[in-house]
Amino acid sequence: MTNSQRLATVRAHLQRWISENVSPSQSNADQSDAGIVSESILIRDGFYSGRTFDATTHRATWFMEPDELKIQGPDGDVVAVFRGEEIIAAAPQTAPQTAQRNENEDDSAIDDGPVSIPMIAAADVEVETQSDAQTQDAHDDDDALPQAA
Repeated sequence: MTNSQRLATVRAHLQRWISENVSPSQSNADQSDAGIVSESILIRDGFYSGRTFDATTHRATWFMEPDELKIQGPDGDVVAVFRGEEIIAAAPQTAPQTAQRNENEDDSAIDDGPVSIPMIAAADVEVETQSDAQTQDAHDDDDALPQAA
């Protein structure tokens, strides 16, 4: 499960808990407003630690590392604690999503392999051969000043 999927599972679990345990009269709002009002990223010592959710009357904090959701009531007391296994067990089981393939699709269009990007080759560079080097040295000797005897 990816981090975003895990967060979505925690968020859905909290939303279900709120809808089951908080009455509209308790939240002073209609049923549609008795849910998560805001969400904040929780950072501790410069590192991502989890999320904080604010509802109309309750506040919940999900700590990523121990994978724990703590729900606080209006007075600030912890009213519920859910561990990761409990959250997953309570999640509605859905069938895994699979891509639907149209029978008329061309199989060559579907490629899950690595992508190769064509690049222009470097310009041909002449490699100096040994005979070219010797010819160049001979020309250098011709240009040299005569030496005294």
